[in-house]
Amino acid sequence: MRTLLLVVLVLLPISAWGQNPYYDHGSYPAPGTTASSAGMRAELDLIEAGFSKLPTLSGNANKAVVVNGSGNALATTTGTLTLSGNLAVSGGSAVTLTTTGPTTLTLPTTGTLATLETAIPRGPSFPPFPGLDDLFWLTTDGAPGECSAGAGTIRSLCYYDGADWVSASSAAASSDTLGAVAARGNTITGADETNPVEIFGTGGQSTYGLVFDRTSTGESRIRCKEPAGIDQCHYFRQLQNGFNGGFKDKDGTERLTVSGTTGAVTNVTLDAEATGNNITLYRKLCGGNLVGVDPATGTAGHIADKDQLSSTPTATTITGTNQTYGVLRFPDVDGEYGVTLSCLLPTGFTGAIDFVATGKTSGTGVVVMQIGVRCYASDAANDAAYSAVSSYLLSAGTSGRLNRYSGTGIAATGCAANNLAFFRVFRNRTHGSDTLNNTFDLKDFELWARRTH
Repeated sequence: MRTLLLVVLVLLPISAWGQNPYYDHGSYPAPGTTASSAGMRAELDLIEAGFSKLPTLSGNANKAVVVNGSGNALATTTGTLTLSGNLAVSGGSAVTLTTTGPTTLTLPTTGTLATLETAIPRGPSFPPFPGLDDLFWLTTDGAPGECSAGAGTIRSLCYYDGADWVSASSAAASSDTLGAVAARGNTITGADETNPVEIFGTGGQSTYGLVFDRTSTGESRIRCKEPAGIDQCHYFRQLQNGFNGGFKDKDGTERLTVSGTTGAVTNVTLDAEATGNNITLYRKLCGGNLVGVDPATGTAGHIADKDQLSSTPTATTITGTNQTYGVLRFPDVDGEYGVTLSCLLPTGFTGAIDFVATGKTSGTGVVVMQIGVRCYASDAANDAAYSAVSSYLLSAGTSGRLNRYSGTGIAATGCAANNLAFFRVFRNRTHGSDTLNNTFDLKDFELWARRTH
């Protein structure tokens, strides 16, 4: 028997063994020669060394065989691999399965377990093994939010509550896309003052957003929120060019419209006397021409009242080819020259008084116009001293031409709504800021104030 084995080994051609890392047959024994015992033992040792590169069978049941880390032998994995059916992995991308503890994965008998992607899974029927709060985009619902698979063509976003599939959000029509439903948002209940709905931005805006809630008194609110807190911010709705924003009444009639192009507000009816409405108007209190010219004689006469504390400026006629008018001419001499006006302060008077005037001079520099104020309530003792005086610097314009002047914030200490106010308007060229060194003609003088209805 031994002789027969040796003869067979000798007669086998070298090409029958091939080249491999387990056993690579060399030239021994040469064809037609007698093999020696020592040579045969050496070849058998090489064969045994090849088998040593294979893992043992004992203790390695159901384990996978892999090439070791050095790439010079086969080894078994440390885990257990049991395959009783087909396992197919296709595609050129790597698949890595990592577990952090004992895990059992039970696959369904048919169908697809899951398609992993960024979108919510969708289809005509629900998956067979849902988890709690799993979302599914059902494309065959019978009615919006019904979550009844195969009942129709409505698209609904549903979630699994542990017992059944229920509505998370619903589309209005079968033509709606998932993006349209997501943009419309889910139905949220319980959004009251203690548990509002908050929507924040991303990145640098992650602490900035909007708060939606329903108050216990039945008010629906939308408020802005920043790190400083709710409503500690500015909130604007920016309109695009050519589009409007506003409100309509129950009949669809526009009642307030804001133009995104011009910013104009139209279609507004405001009853300033209605409860809760307030509007502040800027209105003229009194004043105007200070001197009138007799149409028959051309003689100038004073319209304003006399100022008991100063000399009276001259009523002077300015005669032109096309227009004639009267002015108060304040002389370029020492001392106070002035007149007085009186106004009734309206209901809702806010306390701020301004003036508008026209005047001219043939000089250069600055004339200082001073205004004193005294107010009286109804049935109060009168003829009291002026409580405050304000000074305004009026710069000369082109010689002989009328210029418009204005000033704000006339000191009105002690003045209130429904008071009678006396205004003393005068010039004293000795004022340190008066550099005109010429006469000054004052044609018109008006007093203006704000009134809140």
